[in-house]
Amino acid sequence: MTNALGKHIRGLDTLRFYAAIWVVMTHCGPLPLTAGGDKTNKISLAINGLYGGSINGPAAVILFFIISGFCIHYPFRAGYQGFELRSFLVRRFTRVLIPMFVAVFIVRLAGAAKDGGDWFAGVPAWSLVAEMIYYTLYPLLRRLNQRFSWMKLCVVAYVPALLIATTVPLGNTNYVAWGGPYVSSWILGLPCWLLGVLLADKMATLANFSIPRISIIWAWRLGGIAIGALLHNLALQNIVGQHWTLNIFAIYGYFWIKKEILFHSAVTPLVGNEWAGKWSYSLYLIHIAAFHVFAYLKLPAFGYLADWGLKMTFILAASYVFFLLVEKPSHRASRYLAMLCRGKANVTVPAST
Repeated sequence: MTNALGKHIRGLDTLRFYAAIWVVMTHCGPLPLTAGGDKTNKISLAINGLYGGSINGPAAVILFFIISGFCIHYPFRAGYQGFELRSFLVRRFTRVLIPMFVAVFIVRLAGAAKDGGDWFAGVPAWSLVAEMIYYTLYPLLRRLNQRFSWMKLCVVAYVPALLIATTVPLGNTNYVAWGGPYVSSWILGLPCWLLGVLLADKMATLANFSIPRISIIWAWRLGGIAIGALLHNLALQNIVGQHWTLNIFAIYGYFWIKKEILFHSAVTPLVGNEWAGKWSYSLYLIHIAAFHVFAYLKLPAFGYLADWGLKMTFILAASYVFFLLVEKPSHRASRYLAMLCRGKANVTVPAST
């Protein structure tokens, strides 16, 4: 095994796919393990509530932020060579905005937008707006990194995030909970995104790291699910909001993703998971619209598990079609436009981005 990670970071697409599935289950319903339980029995009711609270979509978005920061910085971590501002911004914005606006149109067409005052209702746009702000800030952050380490920049970014958290009204326990989703989200999420940048900066080589065993990896995975479930249930009980806890969860996510990268540098992930991760953005964008279209079909009830399986199959199939028709062409358009900006220059970007 070589000391270099290589251009394609194996395992990240798998993580993105399962994080997207977690978001889908948050909005469209989890696997119905406790469906049909006796709601008059306190024990049954408590188990159902704990299980329902174990699906933490916002925690999955925090993993998206970390992975995004990693993928953005990884090809440019060695310095300014190869970084061209216009092509970078054109490529990133094209890849995000074309599918995003098509998804908004589909959501409106499907009637999945419940909030008429929010043009992006029905699409999880708060995180996408935050991502685009991070792309815009990245060149400036690179400049600042000439004087300050990524670790220091990350620590400093936690300060305004904590200040935002202190101003959230009591009773509002969501992650994005102040000043509207497009104001607070990017400030809260910036330290999480910078953790990904820091991770990319630290992992240019494998020389100083040992490869974890599969048992260790599964301990980290189950730990992440358990911590996410705990934080979600604490928020549901109005004990402490996720605008406080998820930025702490991001530190766990940093070390978890680091372990996954190291593990998959030696062990090839399942091909199906990596393939599905390629279109996880489409799944993230249109799962709510696909869920509403599925409801319009008004299929007969076949049982809790069968109905859930049909719903998830429909959502996954619709997302893959969206990937083929919209997201994949937007990737080609972004590369073409970036080449126009660069002229003859060519920046090699890892396939995991």
